Amino acid sequence: MIPDYRTCIQTMQATGMWPNIFRHSLQVAKVAGFLAEELTKVGVGLNLRLVEAGALLHDLAKSQTIGNGGDHAALGAELVTKLGFGELAQIVLRHVWLNRVSQAAVIDEVFIINYSDKRIKHDQVVSLSERFQDLTVRYGQTPDRKEMMHRLFLETQELEKLIFSFLPFGPDQVPLFQSSEAELVAASPKG
Repeated sequence: MIPDYRTCIQTMQATGMWPNIFRHSLQVAKVAGFLAEELTKVGVGLNLRLVEAGALLHDLAKSQTIGNGGDHAALGAELVTKLGFGELAQIVLRHVWLNRVSQAAVIDEVFIINYSDKRIKHDQVVSLSERFQDLTVRYGQTPDRKEMMHRLFLETQELEKLIFSFLPFGPDQVPLFQSSEAELVAASPKG
């Protein structure tokens, strides 16, 4: 089952998603939805409901893993499966790493969520360079981790080239979405 928007929001709240991660997820959903709609206009077959739900729930387990160093993507994939949203498992599992992007690859919902996540620094739409500078500062504490961030940056650049090769505009023309008052209230701990 693919959960609707309201069910996703309720699920995010019920699992104790932190407000900052909630706001980040809303922004990822806006960018992913925008890109998916634009790609469908040029004939790329995407399930828009799957994109929306995957984007909203991609960090479902992040609040639970921040303190313990667990793999939030793997835990999130398990969680969405247990909740009956098995269609989202691969999206959640692969939203951090794709492991190889080919220009001959078919764009799917996983690619859209993975890329959109890399365009949102906290809750703001930014360039890949700005996002990865921040990620490297936060997660690149060792030479190995810095190298991993660099490889992820290169992978995401390839994904960006692939996605925008289908679109009549470039990455710098992705709208700078703002959260509505209702979304901010929903993100509050009492939401």
